[in-house]
Amino acid sequence: SENIVLEEEEEEESISTTRKTSNTIDEEKVADLTKKKEELKQKQMEMQRAIDTAYESLFEGVSMADAEEEMGKEENELTADVSDAFVEDFPITTEKKFKNVCEINPKVGETLLKIASEDGKKYLQFQKVIHASKGTLARVSNELEANELALSTAARGGRGFLSRPEEHEQDTIEEGISIDDEALYLSSKKTKIVLISGFESFNVRLYKKVSRNLKKRYPSITLYVFSDRDITGKRRNELERALDDADVF
Repeated sequence: SENIVLEEEEEEESISTTRKTSNTIDEEKVADLTKKKEELKQKQMEMQRAIDTAYESLFEGVSMADAEEEMGKEENELTADVSDAFVEDFPITTEKKFKNVCEINPKVGETLLKIASEDGKKYLQFQKVIHASKGTLARVSNELEANELALSTAARGGRGFLSRPEEHEQDTIEEGISIDDEALYLSSKKTKIVLISGFESFNVRLYKKVSRNLKKRYPSITLYVFSDRDITGKRRNELERALDDADVF
């Protein structure tokens, strides 16, 4: 019986050692992936700058007054009808600014693009730059997503978030922040919220709308919406990345 006990203890020790070994963090791999992540982020920013520069060049000299004239509006009539945020998007110097204009008043965006594209040669050059830069940006973004997933897994000793052991819940509110102040606290810092819907998955579209509205009201807060099907579905990797550094789940 002593031999059996000894064999069981040796087996348990062997399993424990194997678990520890399998969860050992490869610091060199983590360092390499971290370096690659920074390189990809830099490339991503370069491509976005190229896109923004193309937009700035295309809309150079195009103003709100031009849109009003083209649309048969009185001077400053459009300005009076829209929010301050709309006016702040002029002149258009980035892709985001143009998208903001189109979101607030699609007709104005369409009119501005029509005016800007009157110079056929200039518009053709814009299209070429956008096509090439968008293609590279998409490729780099995909590489970055794969890199971030590999990095988060490597940093946990080769275990993905969804397969890691359960952890005891911890209070994520910093010391000195009361529950009543939580909304104010979250709105003043970059916060990542992940929502996974279950039986109410039919409301996912509504949740995504809430996510967009939340981003407009509190730019520092990002809400990621998933359904329980994503845990084993095509969006599993995306869900892994979202959960990896989520502030609220």
